[in-house]
Order: sequence, then C-alpha cells, then structure tokens
Amino acid sequence: MMNKPFEHRGFMLDVSRHYMPVENIKKLLDAASLLKMNRMHWHLADDQGWRLEIRKYPKLTEIGAFRGESFFGGVSRTENNCGFYTQEEARDIVAYAKDLGIEIIPEIEMPGHESALLAAYPEYGCRVPDDGSSSPYRYQVEVAPGIFPNLICGGQEDSLRFLKDILDEVVEIFPFPMVHIGGDEAMKLHWRRCPDCQKKIRALGLKNEDALQRELILEIGAYLSEKGRETIVWNDVLPGGPLPPYFIVQQWLYDEHLTTQFLASGGRIIISDTKNYYYDYPYGTTDVHHIWAYPRIPEYAREFEDQILGLECPLWAERVTNIDRAAFLLFPRMNAVAVKALSPEPMPWPAFRTHVKELQEIIEKNTVLTGAPEAFWEMDPEAAAEDREARRKMSYESEATPHIMKEIRHVRLDKAEHFMAELGIPREMILKGGDLMLKEIDEAFEKETGSAVSVPDAFGTQEQMSSTDTIDMQDTLPDSEKEQLSAAAQIALPVGTSELIHQFYDAMESRENGAWRDLPEDIWEATIACYPRFISEYRRSYGTDGFDRFFWTTRQRDAKLFRIGALEYEMITAENGDPVISVHIPSNVELVPESLNLSVEKARAFFKAYFPEWAEAPMVCESWLLSPLLKELLPESSHILLFQRAFDILETDPDNEDALEWVFHIAGGQRGSFKAEELKEDTSLQRKLKALYLKGIKPGAARGVLARRFGE
Repeated sequence: MMNKPFEHRGFMLDVSRHYMPVENIKKLLDAASLLKMNRMHWHLADDQGWRLEIRKYPKLTEIGAFRGESFFGGVSRTENNCGFYTQEEARDIVAYAKDLGIEIIPEIEMPGHESALLAAYPEYGCRVPDDGSSSPYRYQVEVAPGIFPNLICGGQEDSLRFLKDILDEVVEIFPFPMVHIGGDEAMKLHWRRCPDCQKKIRALGLKNEDALQRELILEIGAYLSEKGRETIVWNDVLPGGPLPPYFIVQQWLYDEHLTTQFLASGGRIIISDTKNYYYDYPYGTTDVHHIWAYPRIPEYAREFEDQILGLECPLWAERVTNIDRAAFLLFPRMNAVAVKALSPEPMPWPAFRTHVKELQEIIEKNTVLTGAPEAFWEMDPEAAAEDREARRKMSYESEATPHIMKEIRHVRLDKAEHFMAELGIPREMILKGGDLMLKEIDEAFEKETGSAVSVPDAFGTQEQMSSTDTIDMQDTLPDSEKEQLSAAAQIALPVGTSELIHQFYDAMESRENGAWRDLPEDIWEATIACYPRFISEYRRSYGTDGFDRFFWTTRQRDAKLFRIGALEYEMITAENGDPVISVHIPSNVELVPESLNLSVEKARAFFKAYFPEWAEAPMVCESWLLSPLLKELLPESSHILLFQRAFDILETDPDNEDALEWVFHIAGGQRGSFKAEELKEDTSLQRKLKALYLKGIKPGAARGVLARRFGE
C-alpha cells in the first residue's frame, strides 16, 4: 500500500493551440512551485502550431508556428495564434524550472496531430499514387480544434529518420530523462490509402494500420532508450499489446482495462483521467469538491499502487488564449491535485477545502495570478449545469461549429473503416466507399462555411485523385466526355458501395450516441457482422463484390434486429399493436437444436433486460424452411425438419421462392432469368428441389409461431 507522496506531481501546458510568452510560463511555474508540483509536461507541437525551434528543420517554426484567424469558439480569433520558442528560450525555461524544483518533460506528438509539421515538410506525409512519386495531400497549420487525418507517413524510412532528427535536438534541450511522444488520436484514413504504409504492413506481416503505429512507437521508444530516455505515451497506444519497460503510460480516457493489464505486466502509469484532471473542462464538470471526492487510486489501478508514478492535470489550450484564463482554470484545481498527490491519507472535505484555500491565498499573495472565485469550488447542480451549458455554447459558436462537425465526421468515418476491415469487408469497397464519404464531408463543410477556401481540402485537388475515382473528376472534363466517363465510373465502383459506407457510418453514430449505445458489445458485433455476410452472399450469386440488402441492414443498424447466437430476432408490432419477435435464420447458421435452444434462451434474457415489453412476446418465423413440402423431401432426422417441429404453422405461401437463394444461390435480381434445367445438383437437397422446379412446383414457405424447444 502506497503511504507516501507521489513521485510525479505534474501539470501539462499546451502551447501549440495558443502560444504563451516565456514570462507567463514562468509565472505558472512560480505558482506550481508554491504547490510543490515537480513536473511540467510541455505540449509543444500539434495540428495548430509547432512551437520549438529545430535547427536542422527551420521550416517547422518558419511555417508551422504561424496561423491566421482561428475558430476555436468563444475566444479571440487572433490572440496568441503565432509564436515559437528558440532553443535558448527553451533552455532558459528548463533552468528556471529546475531552480524551482520542477523538471520539464517535452512532448512531440507522433504519428498523429502532425498538421503543422506537415505544413512545413509535406514530403514526410503519405502518398496516394501507386508509384509513390508525389504527395497529393495538402496541409496547413490548422485553424480550429479537433482531430485531423494528417499523420506522418508510417511507411517511409525518411519519415522515421526525420522524427529521430527532431528528437536528437529535443533531448539536447531537455535534460530530464523522460520524453513524451503522444501516440493518441491517430486516424488512419491516410495510412489505409498510402502505398508506402501498405507496403510496410505487408513486409512486416502486420495485421493492420494500428499495428504499424505500434511499430513506429516501439522504434522511437527504443531510439530514445539508447539515449538514456524513458518514453511516455498516452494510453491510446495500449491496444497493440505489452510495452518494453522504458515506456510509461499516461491514462486519460477509455480502455481502463488495458491500463490494468499494462500494470499487471509491470508497467508504470501517470493518472490524468479526463473526468477528474482535465482543467480545460469547466468547473461545472470538475470542481474542487469533485477532485476531492475522486479516488486517489482509481479502481483500475487499485492493486498496483506502487506502479503509479503520480498525478498530472493537463490544460489544453484550444480556448485558453492568455495567462488570465489559464490561471482561472488551473487554480485552485491544481491546488487540489497537489494536496491529493502529497497526502496519502484521505482528508475530510472541510479540511481539504481549507488547505486548498490556504494554498490559493499563498499563490495570489506571491504571484500576479488570480484563480476562480470560491463560488466555483463546490457548485450546486443547477449552477454546474449552467456552467457546462455556457461552455458548450462557447465551443459551438456559429463559425466554429462546421469545423467541429467536420472533425466528428472524419472520426466516425475512421472508426467505420476500421470496423469494416475488422469484419472482413473487402478493402476495395471500404476505400472507395470511404472516398465517397470524404467527398461528402468536404462538400458539407464548404456548404456550412459558405466557402471552399477557408480550409484547404486535406485530401487534395480533383486532379490529384486516383484515376479510379472517376466520379469525383467529372466536373473537370468537357461535356462530351462526361457520359462515357460516368458509365466507366459505375463499373469501377462495386454495387451498393455508397449505401454500405453510409450505413456503417450511421451504425457508428448509433453505437456511440444512439440506439446501440448501452447494448451489449457481443450482440452489437454479432449483429453488425451481417454486412460481410451479405457481401459474400452477393459475391456467391453474382461473382463480384456488392451490397444489395439496404432494406434489411437498416434494422440491424438501428437496433431493431439482433443476432443472438444462432438466430436473429427483430422487434415488430402486430396490427393490433401487440409486440412480436420475428425470428430470422441467417444463411451461415447450423440448425443444431442445442445451439438454437441456447440462442432462444439468451434472446429472452436480452429482451427482458433491455426491452422488457418484448420479454414475453411470441416468436414468429416466416421462412422456406417451414414449408410443408419439405416433409416429403427430407428424412425425419434432418435438421430442417427438427427446426420445423418447434413451430405451430399459422399460414403457408406456396409461391415463395426464397429457397432459390438459400439452396441454389440465385439472388432476387436473378430469378427472372434462371432456368430450372440449369440448377445445380451438387447436394441431395438441390437435386430434390430441382425436380420440383422441373415439374413447375415452387418450394413455398410458411409462417409459424415458436411453440416448443428445438429437437423435441
């Protein structure tokens, strides 16, 4: 059990979004020293600005340190947008902090958050053309908050050398033996399309782009280790697996179970949970009382206290343009963190508050910094809600909103592409569908901002697009050529690609914020796996990839139809208003009674827990598998007849032809042209059903209600 102050008592200062003059950083260091904080994590580079002079690469600051009018919402559009620290200034800050008992930990982000870096040196970004001869991506120092798809290329050795060159100078400036390299929020939209990245993935036998990021992070960590440095990364890096002992993980958001696993393997962490230590958040989200009440050792780290280096409170500066706003947000919340970091034993709230107040008085007496008034220290629910709403309105200021929405759309598309790849959807469909969505995102942004010029298109001009993206290029051609090109474009794009990507995009929204949000992960994954199944069924019928089940998959996407074990279950409402569960039989199911019964049991438990109105609803199935004709064709022991016996038949449909797709793989669009004499005869069931069709008899179907267990 840890019974001593934390070794790491830190705060993070982000200067990339808004530059902070040297004299103001020193004021914050003065205040931090009064609190006995001993580390400042200095976030020096991000999409919105590169702030540290690197002599080998002067354009990093010549270009990357400057941006124009910015749209962060609710703050000045021009204050402290530009500026950088010379190496002499950085060394001065390091020495000043050292005299106060504070060490400086620099952070140079990689592989994501690289817009400012790539605006200066675009040659180290990804290339789309197959020959790898040029970079079609255009970069700028970003003028809005958020996450952008601009990553350093993970496949070029020159890009890796570029990062190492930068770190060579960084470690000369900052003597403390820890360097932060980020590793967070790296969308892989570029990497999925980059021939260099894909070549390296294949050469190393990696699973995907996430594994490529891990390779990059590990190589950089090993390089820093050779220089006697330990590497800090955000916990986004953990899904790839264990890390060498010279890595330290900073926990900020999500995947706490992976952090627990990392601790169990012997790893060390810094705690910066957003729900307690992010002080760009309003006091209505995290006030002093909230900080006091939050466990000093979170549940996920409870068994590994000796491996917790300490606490750190980040101040992200998207909406912090000056020292006064920084002081308001940091103090007295940093005071509260200092008390928790230095005091292993729990402290009653009145004593804790008194201690925090005493520290605040010391800060305000000995510095020019003024923190938040006491009204913000312990906010009642109504005042807290008003404070959160004020922050929300500030963030979504009219001209900032399109930038936020563009970020949200990119992030959702990245998640959709990743999940589609995990499910095994063909790569061509993913990328071509994603390209269509990217175009829509750009068009939506241009419409919302009223200008296509305010933020250059990160995915290049139409002339730079791949020749297969003919739909996007049509507007650049003479009218005489458009019709011919349009026909070629339709051939190049697999059937249903646009609808597929739109549905997956909406499915990710449903999982994050909609109908699927609180439903079990295993059922979500099993249900959404219908998409690759339908694509493979299309391929089986037509001989090419495609997607034509639009009407069906909307029910899965919208959490109306669920795959639970062997079967699918859809919530419907009968004509009289009563709830009914419609049972569907997926094409990849084995009609084994044991698995069918288990599926029904799990489904009943699921509906009872999440949709109680349907908990006892009758289960009804309409399928060719219930056709009475099958009794004349199959032995009594067949799984199909065992399936039938569980149902009481309500009505029959002798004209139903669904068996054509199930048995002969003839899709709906092919039924008008098939010839009975050409039907396959590879299986006993095919031979028997073909004999019916040759006689002009259709297999038919039936509708029944589940009345007993399968196999009985």
